Amino acid sequence: MIAYEFPPTAAGGVMRTVKFCKYLPELGWEPHVLTPKCSTVTSRDPSMLVELGHRTQVHRTRGLEYERILARMKNASWGGRIGRALEWRLRGMLDGAAVPDTKSYWAIPAVMRGISIVRSQGVDLLYSTSWPFSDHLAGLALHRWTHRPWIADFRDPWLQHYNYGARSERHDRWNRRLETQICRRASFVVSATALANAAMQRDHPDLPRDKFITIGNGYDHADFDGDVRPDDDFSIVYCGTFYGSRNPAGFFAGVDRFLEQRPEAESHLRITCMGTQLDGAFDPPATKARCKFLPWTSHEQCLRRLRAARVLLLIQHVEPQVQLTVPGKLYEYMASGVHILSLNTQPGENEGLLRQYGHATILPGDNPQAVAAGLEGLYERYVQGKLLPVAQTPFVKRFTRRAATEQLAALFDAALHPDRADVRAAAAGRDEEVVACAY
Repeated sequence: MIAYEFPPTAAGGVMRTVKFCKYLPELGWEPHVLTPKCSTVTSRDPSMLVELGHRTQVHRTRGLEYERILARMKNASWGGRIGRALEWRLRGMLDGAAVPDTKSYWAIPAVMRGISIVRSQGVDLLYSTSWPFSDHLAGLALHRWTHRPWIADFRDPWLQHYNYGARSERHDRWNRRLETQICRRASFVVSATALANAAMQRDHPDLPRDKFITIGNGYDHADFDGDVRPDDDFSIVYCGTFYGSRNPAGFFAGVDRFLEQRPEAESHLRITCMGTQLDGAFDPPATKARCKFLPWTSHEQCLRRLRAARVLLLIQHVEPQVQLTVPGKLYEYMASGVHILSLNTQPGENEGLLRQYGHATILPGDNPQAVAAGLEGLYERYVQGKLLPVAQTPFVKRFTRRAATEQLAALFDAALHPDRADVRAAAAGRDEEVVACAY
């Protein structure tokens, strides 16, 4: 399993790989994880390593992480203006040469170490997960060197992503060629949503449709054991970061209007944002006083806090292509049973999941008056004692991490035994089931 982002790194996509590693041994597969010793991701959550059993072996290798070297050069006391200028020029050169992303330099030592692992450990199958997409370059190279079947898992789309922007026409051509090669050579190409899967199929019409499979994210039932007492206050909790068009300015403007209309609510209202926030993301700055901002915390603490909330805030990007993605936290939001206030929800799986969940309010994020009206309705329910968590429905229970791992294990079996029609049919059947769940 080639995964640049892996604990103790606490990036958003880490949980998907960790939970696969947790449940794969129960399904007959023993994971060997290939990951760097020191990633450049600053957020850390070592507690997630506890999720891994003794049957998961983690192999850490050094990478050519030039970001660390350049950062030291920039901040060195001896560097001064010359050091900063040299750092800026070298970064531009190295970033410009990196395809498909700046982690491509890690892929080189990863392939060398991966060949050794495959041979010494008797590895039967390869799996790579992105972001970064360089993980798939390592998977492609290992597949060619070792002739092992290989599955490429796209946690988010590549060329279809709303955030994709090539630095030049040449860079765009390279990215498209690489994605095509990955899709051609992989036994299966996995997407986290049905719409992203459909987009991949449209972009590669010459490839068999049954090569492209949907395995969604989910929640781990074990993370929700035990009862958590709801807050006494009218508490609103947001988990995650703000960046780009995922901006909370409209929400805080709606909070201001809500408190103007219902000033008595101010003594009950408590807003908490958990995770790294970007400077300058809030307008006006006075709204910061109404919110408690917490730094990155452990997954366990985050779940405990969101389960105690009265409302969970979900703010999404506004770009149309965002409909191809579903925030991983949405499944844990639904598993908590807490009411969800969703802003900027695009048509697609996000909206379908929220409406089938049923315990959600969907509003436009750029309309403060609509946000204020929504908050007033939720506050009325809180005052009446009706804004409480709901029990998990059969719909929510479908999205467990173990069920997703069963789908992945079925793909592993199909990739390892491509001539067995029954195994391949079982994998395709699971894909149809997960797509049906999303709508």
